[in-house]
Order: sequence, then C-alpha cells, then structure tokens
Amino acid sequence: MIVGFITISLLTLFMSSCSSAWRDIDEAEKNFQKHKDLFLTLRDFLIESEYNDISITPSMEKGEMFVNIAGNSYVPIDSDEFICAANLLLNKHGYSSISKTDSYVEFGRTQTYDTIYYGIAYSADGQVPDDSVIQFLTSIESLTEDGWYHYEARYNEYRQRDRSEPNK
Repeated sequence: MIVGFITISLLTLFMSSCSSAWRDIDEAEKNFQKHKDLFLTLRDFLIESEYNDISITPSMEKGEMFVNIAGNSYVPIDSDEFICAANLLLNKHGYSSISKTDSYVEFGRTQTYDTIYYGIAYSADGQVPDDSVIQFLTSIESLTEDGWYHYEARYNEYRQRDRSEPNK
C-alpha cells in the first residue's frame, strides 16, 4: 500500500515537473524566439487568409486546412512555405494544433495530464485573447514581441471557476 502511494506520488511529481518547463513563460519565450520564423510565416498566411475560422492538426492530410464555413470543408493550402512551416511545428516541434479565429492565431500544445492545453497566441488587432478565442483559458501573459502571448487553458480549473461565478 505504501509502495503504491509512493509510486503514484513520484509519478505525479515527475509528470508535473517535466511538463511545467514547457508551459513556463521563459520557456515559451525561448521556444518562440527559436522558431520565430515558423511562427511569423504561419501567422502571416493565416491572418491574410480569406477564412475567419481555420484549424490544422498533425493528423490532417498534408497541404489541407479545415475551414469552418457553410458545410465545413477541407481547403487546399497554396503555399509550400506555409505547408513546410506547419509540418515542422506540428510534427517536429511538439505542437498539436494551429488555428485562426478572426484576428487571432493560436499555436497549441496538449498535455493530457490534468487536461492542460497551452501554447503561443497572436493577436492582430491588439486585443489580448480571452476565453472567447481560446477555449478554457485560465492564464495569459505577454511575450516580448508585441501582439504575442503565452497562454494556458486548464479545463478542470476553468470549469470550477465557471461554476463558482454567479449567473453562469
């Protein structure tokens, strides 16, 4: 019984200490600076796109993006530079999704332990992204580059906070 408790406690400690480095603002800033050219390429393409609601994940067919328009559909991507940058970020650098909602672009990573989603977001209109843009948003901090943010979205924490607020 004690061995099981110690094993579970050590596993929990290990998982939280390993994953927190990826979510920390300093690590996010380092990651952003290291892959800045990829983020800028992806941001520019998505912000200039005629579609307001776009998502791209590693499981999608290479060279396609999902757009939320009448009938929801997959649309071919006509930029080899974008396809290459998305492929690197999604398949080599640990990101699980790239999305655009209106004037916001989100580069997300997922951690299934404690249902945490975190990443880097960009705002083209100068407004800080909120939970209408990033689902289950629990914290957001500015990076050193204007318009860029590090965020964390915790479903369980958001749900508890939502229940504790009146009129929700």
